[in-house]
Amino acid sequence: MAGKRANGEGSIFPYRNGFAAYVWVTKPDGKRTRKYAYGKTRDEVHDKWVRLHQHAKAGPIATNVPTLASYMTYWLAEIVEPNLAPLTYATYETLSRLYIVPGLGTKRLDARLSVRDVQTWLNKVAKTCQCCTQGKDERRPPKNQKCCGVGRCCQDLPSARTVKGIRAVLRSALAQAVVEELLAKNMAALVKLPPIRNRKGKSWNSEQARAFLESSRDGNDYLYAAYVLVLVLGLRKGEVLGLAWEHIEWDGWNKPCPPHGEAYCEHYRDNHDIGLTVDKQLQRVRGKLLHRATKTEESDAPLPLPAICVTALRHRHQQQEAAQEKAGEAWHDTGMIFTTRFGLPVEPRNFNRSYDSRIARADLPKITVHDARRTCGSLLVDLGAPRRGKTIFTSPANQDGCLSDKRSWRCLAACALLRPMPLAMACQVSPRPRAALNRPSSSWSTSALTCEISASAAITSSSAMSGSPSSRAIVPSARPATKRTASWGSIAAG
Repeated sequence: MAGKRANGEGSIFPYRNGFAAYVWVTKPDGKRTRKYAYGKTRDEVHDKWVRLHQHAKAGPIATNVPTLASYMTYWLAEIVEPNLAPLTYATYETLSRLYIVPGLGTKRLDARLSVRDVQTWLNKVAKTCQCCTQGKDERRPPKNQKCCGVGRCCQDLPSARTVKGIRAVLRSALAQAVVEELLAKNMAALVKLPPIRNRKGKSWNSEQARAFLESSRDGNDYLYAAYVLVLVLGLRKGEVLGLAWEHIEWDGWNKPCPPHGEAYCEHYRDNHDIGLTVDKQLQRVRGKLLHRATKTEESDAPLPLPAICVTALRHRHQQQEAAQEKAGEAWHDTGMIFTTRFGLPVEPRNFNRSYDSRIARADLPKITVHDARRTCGSLLVDLGAPRRGKTIFTSPANQDGCLSDKRSWRCLAACALLRPMPLAMACQVSPRPRAALNRPSSSWSTSALTCEISASAAITSSSAMSGSPSSRAIVPSARPATKRTASWGSIAAG
């Protein structure tokens, strides 16, 4: 009969005070069932009926659609927490709890959640005082209230980066919903946000880095070695605080040497391939101090240690032995390099406080610990390292016998602290087979990265840090002994 609907096409019919329609759809588990749509007028239901047909042709459709709030709970518990870093989970959960669920939590994951809804909501979040919305002022004591509790708004608006982070979390959750065939498209991926201008990072030059380390060394700061590793090797704060003594490969330097019979003999320090493996970091997440894997796989690469780093770590070892003897039974043997006076790991926030206090004492421009990593680049620029775009870790690709591993270039930064020299001189290492030049960074000896960098070097005695007359440091003798060279001779010895 003409005009008869095909099998499975569905129908539109009066229902209560309006109309209803259904379409036969395939659920994610492969079963066929009816999915209904409702409305007050037939035209409204007809439009929904047509869209249901389109979705049914595109792929499976969930008939029991969860709300965004319930799905975010599932996504955080089953997808994010088991598979991502604890700090990532904590960040996602915070943005979901404070912003996404209160704003869009009642929306169902179907056609009721549209691109327009997400775009309008994000625009509103960017213009809404979160102190009032989240009830921050209400939870403060009456004497500390400064916003809606006293009848005026403090205009605590979220930053553009926070809004971008909210969109990123929602987009990631909806992307998983698309994979699970609960959604046909990701609405959060289609919204527009204003561009964010990245903050230009700050850094110190070589003179400022030298002054900072001089102040730390002269003050016998227990974090002096940590500052050296951050400035010279560009390590992150968590990577430095997560270092353990087992991460250092002393290559026998910690054993008694045959000529002198003493461990950590400074006379033969540069005859050993002393290296550092960075594969752990220390983080404070939700009240727990976590000692976990580093941020990226590239962070796990072994690093050869320049002389200034080796001597600073040796001095740190002596400091820790003295602290352990003083603490007695109260000492906690954690195996960490940087510890408190009782052997416990250093809190990341306490590290920040000590770092800021040391900057103030040295009377230097204040930069963050993360910005201090960029100082490693400044030191390489002082050596004349070539730039490419925003990065300076660009090696000449073995064209003239230079180091081929980009992380080995960080070790050259120590040379800028000892003396200013052009990169051409820094790369004039002693002749060695090309196969040796292509060895991994962990196999490069300290002498290849410090002694051989300068044309000639003299061993200058100093007991500024180790307290023994056998402490020595490499101080270039190819140029007159200036104030800069002399001061860094003592720092390297320290």
